[in-house]
Amino acid sequence: MPPAGAIRALLCGLALCAGVAAAEDVPVDPVQRGRQARQTEAELGRIRTELAGLKQRLEEGQRRESNVVAELADAERAVSAHRQRLAELDAERSGHEETLQRVASERARVEADIETQRLALAGVLRLLYARSRQAPMKLLLDPERMPRMARTLGYGRALQRAHLRRIGEFTASLKALAGLAARREAELAALAEVRARASDIEAELVAAVAERERLLDAVRLELASHRQQAGALERDERRLVRLLEQLRDIFADLPKVLEGAQPFRSQRGHLPWPADGAVRATDQGGLLIAAEAGSPVRAVAHGRVAFADWLKGYGLLLIVDHGDGYMTLYGHNDSLLKAEGAWVQGGEVIARVGRSGGEAQAGLFFGVRERGRSIEARPWLRRR
Repeated sequence: MPPAGAIRALLCGLALCAGVAAAEDVPVDPVQRGRQARQTEAELGRIRTELAGLKQRLEEGQRRESNVVAELADAERAVSAHRQRLAELDAERSGHEETLQRVASERARVEADIETQRLALAGVLRLLYARSRQAPMKLLLDPERMPRMARTLGYGRALQRAHLRRIGEFTASLKALAGLAARREAELAALAEVRARASDIEAELVAAVAERERLLDAVRLELASHRQQAGALERDERRLVRLLEQLRDIFADLPKVLEGAQPFRSQRGHLPWPADGAVRATDQGGLLIAAEAGSPVRAVAHGRVAFADWLKGYGLLLIVDHGDGYMTLYGHNDSLLKAEGAWVQGGEVIARVGRSGGEAQAGLFFGVRERGRSIEARPWLRRR
């Protein structure tokens, strides 16, 4: 069954009195109103088509925005990871530089020790040389001093060998330190090359982040423009809908009681049934009459057609205004036989029963509105 609020806005517009309508925008003559209504409908259709296209572009822009945001996140993560690697390289380089400093300090100490041993050895050699030149003369003058002289010369040679051994050890240490320093310098050179390449890569990554940020700004600017355009189109759509409702309210000059007709209110309980058939269901006061497809739909009372068109939830719908705020609705028709603005008499055929609007079975929806409010329809019809 059709929802009660599906045409509330339309019915409220149809129920307005002449003072509420924008008289300065709506022609008084019904023919001119009809012409302007058709033009307004065409413009409304164009705006809705443009609005639908714009909303599609908005959705595409939002998807692009999501993709760019994801790409920006990946690029920023890559920059972060790369900078972390750069920090590790800098720490490794600092370690090698500290090692080189320690090697340089150790090398300076060993060189100082070598110099000390060299000086000491030079002193021992000078002493031994002097003693060796004096020894023959002293031995000739004092043979008893020979053992003592021999011991002195032996001590000198032992010191000489000890100093030479220490110098050899220090020389080996220097050679090892030189090898270690060479390796550390080679590693430092390799690290410097890696660091230089890493800096170039970082520059590329930062440029990629900047490009993603620029692209994101452009997408968001485009989205803001689309949203602004969509807002303007939606405002135009609402304006045209209001104007169309006013143009369709062709009863601005309708008297409270139609001339030559019995007041609708007084016909409660005496109105003829709009179609033959049993009541299949009710909804919000309306009736769904199980009439045969193609059978006639008749107006229940004298009035003027206020609406004759397809409407969601009702299919092909015809609304008759009976004055004094009362309207009757006839929905799910197969065909509409009266146009908007046409006068109809009670019992006159106005449509044919159908199942438009997505109904599974043929039938007629009949409803009564009082000043745009849905009321129970059955009490208005004759008992049968």
